[in-house]
Amino acid sequence: KNTQMTKYQEGLEKTKDFLRKTPEPQMRELCDQAGLTDKETEMIVQKFRKGKTRLHSSYDLGMSESRHSIKMTLILNILKKVLVQLGFIDETFLK
Repeated sequence: KNTQMTKYQEGLEKTKDFLRKTPEPQMRELCDQAGLTDKETEMIVQKFRKGKTRLHSSYDLGMSESRHSIKMTLILNILKKVLVQLGFIDETFLK
């Protein structure tokens, strides 16, 4: 199971690490700057601020676990690009 996560979320460690240390208001602001929907923002807040599991979060947001996973990876990639552009994280290998 863990290898699958790494495969799909490769290169997202700095992004996740940044989000784990970011207060909720700044996190919501970042999501807003990234153009995320309220639901997408909620996914990020639930995972990185509230520590909710994928199961609980997907249930709360009315989506399947697999849909939640796919969407989470997409959102993290969007946030990564924004964080790099804003200079919050350094990513020399950004494609």
